[in-house]
Amino acid sequence: MLSPGVVLHGRYQLTRLVAAGGMGEVWRADDLLLHRQIAVKVLLPALMADTQFIARFRAEARMMAALRHPGIAQIHDYGRDAAVGPYRFDYLVMEFIDGTPLSERIRRAGVLGADETLAVVAQVADALQAAHDAGIVHRDIKPNNLLVRPDGAIVVVDFGVARSAAGTTGLTATGVVLGSAHYMAPEQAEAQPVTAATDVYALGAVAFTCLAGRPPYVGDSPLAVLGQLVHGPAPVLPPEVPPEAAALVRRAMAKDPGQRFPTAAEFAAAARAVVTSRSVPGPITAVPPPAGPAPEPAAATREAATLRDPGMTVSQAAETVADGPEPPAAAPLAVRDQVRRPAGTTSPAGRRRSTLVAAVLAGLLLVGAVAGRLLATNRTGQQPATLGASSGTSGPAATSRAASTGAAPRATTAKVDPPAALCGPPASKFTVVEKRRLTTPRGDLLATTYLLYSAVDASHCAVTVKEPGAGMKLKAYVFVQARKGVRILSDDAGQPFVARVDPNRTRCVYWGGSIDEDTAIDYFDEQWCHK
Repeated sequence: MLSPGVVLHGRYQLTRLVAAGGMGEVWRADDLLLHRQIAVKVLLPALMADTQFIARFRAEARMMAALRHPGIAQIHDYGRDAAVGPYRFDYLVMEFIDGTPLSERIRRAGVLGADETLAVVAQVADALQAAHDAGIVHRDIKPNNLLVRPDGAIVVVDFGVARSAAGTTGLTATGVVLGSAHYMAPEQAEAQPVTAATDVYALGAVAFTCLAGRPPYVGDSPLAVLGQLVHGPAPVLPPEVPPEAAALVRRAMAKDPGQRFPTAAEFAAAARAVVTSRSVPGPITAVPPPAGPAPEPAAATREAATLRDPGMTVSQAAETVADGPEPPAAAPLAVRDQVRRPAGTTSPAGRRRSTLVAAVLAGLLLVGAVAGRLLATNRTGQQPATLGASSGTSGPAATSRAASTGAAPRATTAKVDPPAALCGPPASKFTVVEKRRLTTPRGDLLATTYLLYSAVDASHCAVTVKEPGAGMKLKAYVFVQARKGVRILSDDAGQPFVARVDPNRTRCVYWGGSIDEDTAIDYFDEQWCHK
């Protein structure tokens, strides 16, 4: 979107792109007036269309600028309606922190000791309490957003997705779920109001990652992590973790917010009490120099969009920007921060994007429990229709050759919509009635999901087709079904597209698709009805 050398409002010259993600870009920059190095977070121009989001963001930027705490990166300035070429955007000017992400510390060490972990917890909790006292909930506490200075002090960065604590949810008006799945509290994943307890949970999840070397929940599919978070059992720390430290983490990560530490200050006090009881000095040790080239000093704001970090966001359109790897997880994954669902059930025009985590994840988890991955068998007990596979008697049988060659099957007639050729013979009976673009947080097109209808037998077909440049490693999913409930997903098995047919003759169907990559997932779930 921008390039080095660009000067914003005649004062802030961008020098180096540090990170990019679901909400914008973070740049290292020079303040030409005060001759100091700063960090500039540029919001995506697409977010400017969400007037409610921008109004809140501007108001809360003023609140965050008033925060004064050594453990919180300072906000220096806020720019409105900057214009560069065709783009118009807002931006934040922040303190540039010379530090290393905690995620890098974990990556090098594998796991951190209980005393070092609890020292981190105490410092971060102190900073969070200052924010909570000012009415601000961070909402994206994770290792990548905690910077370790050379002297061992911890600084919390990226309050860019923060919100006032006055009963807000985890969703913007455009359907952006804010936060990172591996460290997201259950109520946040379900788009319930976020409170200070949301940050307490996330900090508990960070402590778990420090002690275990992996996030609390991992999975083998993009939404499996959120499924475990909402419906799975509490994670268990390794047996070598001291019981008193494990008990502290368990309380912080209680799924019921009322069972967590009442405040971040009490969490900090409890962490220090455990360290004191063990008679071991508490301050975190300075991060040792890396064996290879030292990482780029981290900007004061990093929006982590990588929930495939071991710690995989939400994306979904969530996504945050990350400038360093998260500690490795048991299985690499990504998570979406972006979800869509209907506002009504009768007209496509009446739909709006909103969270469906609470409604859909229960089904996804059930599917994962039965199949061992985010796929379920169809009503006949067969594998879901994928490229070249048949979903019962009406699956895309004509695609078997493409399954082995990787090439999309040809349409049976010149008048047939290309996606119809993927729905099985006779392809000419299907007509595209809806389509949805699946993109990165920056708006780059990754795939398109089509909904097709057959007037011949009133059946429906859904197809997700990846863009040629997206790559085969990019996983695509699709579903279409007559009933609301467990989503029976098909995946592309590394092919260019995936198709699924629902033979039920119904007026309305539920359909959706998703795409994932290293830094984001785009996902939607909607209802479509015949007029």
